[in-house]
Amino acid sequence: MAERVKLRFAPTVPVEHQSVLRRVLSQKPDESQRILHNHRSRLKAYYRVETPIRPLFIKFRPFNAWHRRLGRMLQRTKEERELRNYLMLAERGLPCPEPIGSGRLFGGPLIKGSMLILEYLSDALPLRSVLSQGGAPPGPVLEGLVTLLCTLREQGGVHEDLQWNNIMVRSTPHGPRLYLIDALHLRWAHESEEAPFRKTLVWFLYFLLQDNAPQVIVDGFIERVHRLGIDGPAARQALLDEARRLARM
Repeated sequence: MAERVKLRFAPTVPVEHQSVLRRVLSQKPDESQRILHNHRSRLKAYYRVETPIRPLFIKFRPFNAWHRRLGRMLQRTKEERELRNYLMLAERGLPCPEPIGSGRLFGGPLIKGSMLILEYLSDALPLRSVLSQGGAPPGPVLEGLVTLLCTLREQGGVHEDLQWNNIMVRSTPHGPRLYLIDALHLRWAHESEEAPFRKTLVWFLYFLLQDNAPQVIVDGFIERVHRLGIDGPAARQALLDEARRLARM
């Protein structure tokens, strides 16, 4: 039975663009458009799709089990929830890829997969690549990172999967510009929570330690976080100790 894609666009996408994108995205992207082949997730595939308007980044998650297909008909998919989080980031002025929409791949009456559609950040590199390659001093990028985290904290955001691969860096004439990506694990703190943003900082440090980030990067990040006072009541060493305990688990 022929497959078809049912699209839902973000409210910020102009109507005239939607008709163009519907023609391009009427089917699942093919293998020639696939990128990030070495990504550690085996459950998702990633694509760069050229369109007359702009290049798009597509995350596709297949559904293989019958019960999962049926269940997904009745609730939001992870990609639809992630699109909602991107829209909230954009509304609150946090830099992220422009959210374009989401899609469901159908084979007959059953859903076979789910798609997240975003702006493709051309000429941007993961923060990990930028900080690990040496060359330019890390100071300006670390300053941009802490500024981004300050804005996220001010808006009440808590990112519980903030890896240095989940931040993209684009060079501009005014210095590095950083973008948050992988917004699935983003949430907004409740008023009753005590120091909720601390979780974001601990997880980020945990991933730095897990990936054997250069010590100068770890120390530079902690120093800037503490200097701007966004590490809550904890001292620098306490924050690092908590991340190290996670890394040993």
